[in-house]
Amino acid sequence: QPTMVLLGAITLREPLQIFLLITAFYFGLKMRIYETNKILNFSLMVLFSVMMGYLHKALFLYSVVLIGVLLVWNINKPKKLFVVSKYRLFILFFAPIILFIFAYIAANSDVSGSELFRQLSSGVLLKAIAKHRLSTPIGRASYDIIFDISSYPAIAYSSFLAYVHYLFAPFIWQVSSVVDIYACLESIAHLILIYYAIKLWRLEKGRKHQLLGMLLVLFFIMSLMWALGSTNYGTAMRHKLLSWWMLVLMGGPLFYKQMRSLLINI
Repeated sequence: QPTMVLLGAITLREPLQIFLLITAFYFGLKMRIYETNKILNFSLMVLFSVMMGYLHKALFLYSVVLIGVLLVWNINKPKKLFVVSKYRLFILFFAPIILFIFAYIAANSDVSGSELFRQLSSGVLLKAIAKHRLSTPIGRASYDIIFDISSYPAIAYSSFLAYVHYLFAPFIWQVSSVVDIYACLESIAHLILIYYAIKLWRLEKGRKHQLLGMLLVLFFIMSLMWALGSTNYGTAMRHKLLSWWMLVLMGGPLFYKQMRSLLINI
């Protein structure tokens, strides 16, 4: 993926964010899959999640989502959803407590990004998002989508518009330069990988189905988070760097299989 090569090899914070995100996910996955060293893997997952949060305000908030999903998502026994075990009871009891403590400490700290927790708890986060989108200068690559918080339907509709534009803009009819052509091709690749990721999730069974479902949830939550704060496709391309690895892991294998089968049959 050209954007990963171009922006991942220079001194932006995105490469370090990707490393910390993948590492936190790795230790969280080890915590859920393996029976040994659960406390160590949990501690490392939290450590790398917090370190990731230091690099961007939104990632501070996403770290809570990541920890929460990895704690409660059922991986090992997908067909026994209501089986009661000591470990499950422990997780169901302590996960909300752990997340509350994490959010409380974050909200009462002076770390960059902690204001998001205070805004979330006080109910002004949506107003902050709307203000951010209005105060961002409008350029050639801008979506020019206002985040309307006048009613719940308006919030849902404007969030949907921002989400679609974040994932797939610029659209074909918006292409007006060579740079737009590249950005449009990347968005098409995004669409293709999302399609094959969902298709593979539906085809797989057991643990793979559960793992793909978890990755899809984490991907769509991250995408929505960036979508609400991104006002142009240039910024969106940079933010997508943090979720490309998820799409490649989920949609890449089936897409490769389909393309290989197509080329063989030609």
